[in-house]
Amino acid sequence: MSLCVSYLQGLILRATKLDSCGAPVAGACSTITTKGFISVEVKADETAGNEISPTLADGTRCYYQVSPKQLNKLTVNIELCQVDPELINMITGSPIITDDATPTPSAIGFTTDSAAYGVANVALELWTNIAGGGCASATGRKWGYYLLPWLTQGTVGKPKFENDAVTFTIDEAITKDGNQWGVGPYNIQQTRLGVPSPLFTTLSTTAHDLIIPVNLAPPAPVCGCQTLVIPT
Repeated sequence: MSLCVSYLQGLILRATKLDSCGAPVAGACSTITTKGFISVEVKADETAGNEISPTLADGTRCYYQVSPKQLNKLTVNIELCQVDPELINMITGSPIITDDATPTPSAIGFTTDSAAYGVANVALELWTNIAGGGCASATGRKWGYYLLPWLTQGTVGKPKFENDAVTFTIDEAITKDGNQWGVGPYNIQQTRLGVPSPLFTTLSTTAHDLIIPVNLAPPAPVCGCQTLVIPT
């Protein structure tokens, strides 16, 4: 049996800091949830299969064989309409600029620094609407859930300042093999008994993305990073 759904719109984006091995990092400022994005574009980068096609002496083809395509990575571009310096830092590694508040300064901006360019490791989760998924207050409501378990090398695109909205982009972040997401550090769905749960099945370390319908509401957006506690 298969569950067929139609996904539409983007609702909430959550970023989670990863270590250099692709595992979620617990602690302060390890997760950010936002709705301040315009688009998330994902493209596959593939290596074409090797073609073998010997030609006979009369010019006709003897046979044709092609090996399977190989997935190299997914490339992700994000357009933002809300500048959260801590989100930019988490996805790209761009250093944060803070104000002079004491004892805890606030992040007010970021820089493009050649010493910390495209060095971040992050997981991204995206929630969508589902056609016919139900109204906001109804029980049994469903959402779409899209996961990129390991992104790296994202960089900040330079804005265009004019008599129009100024948007920022995160460009050319790429996925890679070896993620350590497992079932994830968050509850993203409910069991048949109504118990909040992470992924039901451990994600393969060679998975570059995942999309499923879920029946647990997405997290609320919060400006700035939050503490991540990983269940034991």
